[in-house]
Amino acid sequence: MLQDACKNFLRPAEKRMLVAWWQETYRSASVAPCGTFGVARSSVCNKSFRPLQELLRARIREVTSVRVSYGYAGFTFCCVARAGG
Repeated sequence: MLQDACKNFLRPAEKRMLVAWWQETYRSASVAPCGTFGVARSSVCNKSFRPLQELLRARIREVTSVRVSYGYAGFTFCCVARAGG
């Protein structure tokens, strides 16, 4: 029952926070809460090392605000087509 509620209503980041809360509150390893909440242990244990792209996102927002007809999706498609990718 609890697994179904977590599966349907929570995003992965929220599930990780729920598992972290369980671990702090009950001082347990990651196996028990991951099984209870239906979270993959690899998503709790492994950390992402992807670099932040705030400058790129800011530039895209700036250009798309000037060219309103493009929008975010149209602009990224246009840039990919021009770059030859």
